[in-house]
Amino acid sequence: MRRILYLVLANAVMLLMVYSFSASLSSCTKEGPTGANGQNGTDANSWCVMCHTTANMDAVQAEYVTSKHGIAATVAEGNRNTCAACHSNEGFNEVWRTGWDTTAVNNAIATPIGCPTCHGGVHLNFDTTQGFDYALQFTDPFRERFDSSTISNLHGTSYLCAKCHQARLPSPFPTSLLLTDSLKPSSYRYGTHYGVMANMLSGQGPFKFPGSLPYDNDQHTSVAQCADCHMAKANGTQSGGHTWRMKNDDGSEHLDGCKKCHPSATSFDINGKQTEIAALIKQLGDKLHAITVNGVTLLEVDNTGAYTGQIWPSTTTAVMIPNKYAAAMLNFQFAMRDKSNGVHNYKFTKALLQNTIDAI
Repeated sequence: MRRILYLVLANAVMLLMVYSFSASLSSCTKEGPTGANGQNGTDANSWCVMCHTTANMDAVQAEYVTSKHGIAATVAEGNRNTCAACHSNEGFNEVWRTGWDTTAVNNAIATPIGCPTCHGGVHLNFDTTQGFDYALQFTDPFRERFDSSTISNLHGTSYLCAKCHQARLPSPFPTSLLLTDSLKPSSYRYGTHYGVMANMLSGQGPFKFPGSLPYDNDQHTSVAQCADCHMAKANGTQSGGHTWRMKNDDGSEHLDGCKKCHPSATSFDINGKQTEIAALIKQLGDKLHAITVNGVTLLEVDNTGAYTGQIWPSTTTAVMIPNKYAAAMLNFQFAMRDKSNGVHNYKFTKALLQNTIDAI
C-alpha cells in the first residue's frame, strides 16, 4: 500500500511541477539570450513563446502523460541507486554530472522523468548553430556502460536519449568467444537489460563474432537523431511528439519522420529489411534454444512459443555455460530488445546476427 501511495503522490507532484512551470513561463517577464558588444539581446517574448504558449504546453503535457516516461511503472524503480539514473529525475540529473552509473544514495526520494530531466530546471543555453537544441541539458558524447573504453558516436541531440537507452554491463562478463571457457550467469535475468537502442544505433556494444559480413553502420548513425522520428509531429496523444511512440493506437505506423528521407515509404519495412532482420532474430533464437548445456535448455519461451529474452526459464538453477554461448545469447538480446528489427542500424544488425548464427 505504501508503494502505491508513493507512486500516486510522485505522479501528482510531477504534474503539479509541469503545470506550475509552464504557467509561470507563460506569464513571467521573459529575458532572451544576452546580446554582445553592447547590442540588444534577442526579444524573449518572441523567443520563449516558440514553445511556451498555453496551447503548446498543454499539448506537450497531454502527450507526455501517455508516454512510458510519464507512467508510474517507470519511476517505480527510481529509488534504487542502481536504477535511479534512468528511472528518476533526480537520479538522471545526478549521474550525468558525476559520470557514474549509479547514484550515491540508495532508497532516495524519486520523482518521474519529466521536463526538468531533459530540459533542466533552468535552460542552460540557446545554441542554434546546428539547429535548436531546446536547451537540452546533456548533449555530449559519453563512455558507454557496456564497454567503458568506448565513447558513444551518435549525432546531434541523440546523446540525451542514449544516456539511458543503452545496454548495461552484464556480470559475469564473457571474456572470450570460446567454448572452452565458461561462466555462471547470476540468474535467468542475466543480460543487457532492456534499453539497448543506442548501442545498436551506434554499432557498438555487442560481441562481434568474426564472419562473412563487415560490421558497418548505415546512415542513421551519422545523419539521423532519435527525435527526427520519435518526436516527429505528434498525432494527438497517440504517437510522435512527447509520446515518443512510433505507432498509433490502431497499430498503424507513424511515418512522418521517416518520410523526410524516405518519401515513398508506406511502412517501416522498407525494401523488406524489417522482415529480413526479424527472420534472422528468430533463426538465432532457434539455434540457441536447440542447445542444452548441463541439462539446461538455453533461451526461455512463453506459452505461445515466443522468446521472452530471458536466458532460461525463471525456475531454472544457474549452471555453467561456455562463454561463446553466453556471448551469442547477449547478441540475441541486443537484436531482440532493440525492438526496431533493423530500422535503427540495418547493416550492423544484419552482420551481428548472421555472423553469430554462422559462429554457433
